[in-house]
Amino acid sequence: MHIRLHGISKRFGRIQAVDRVDFEARPGMVTALLGENGAGKSTLMKLLFGLHRPDAGRIEFQGRDLAGLRESERNRFRARQVGFVFQTYQLM
Repeated sequence: MHIRLHGISKRFGRIQAVDRVDFEARPGMVTALLGENGAGKSTLMKLLFGLHRPDAGRIEFQGRDLAGLRESERNRFRARQVGFVFQTYQLM
């Protein structure tokens, strides 16, 4: 599965959690997302999974820009393509 994030930004109040991040994961390749505590790794994954909406930027799956899809289509597409395992147990 090919995933691209272009210029992704997310702010929570005065806190800039993610600032213009580009990320790409290609099929057949091992990709790691590393960083210090508070670097925005979990926020970026929650944006990818659809738990948060980005303030700016684009998210593409298999070449499809998710911004142009209705909410129900985005959720259906993600449900078939992306799994997410939380680092700590969370009730959503």
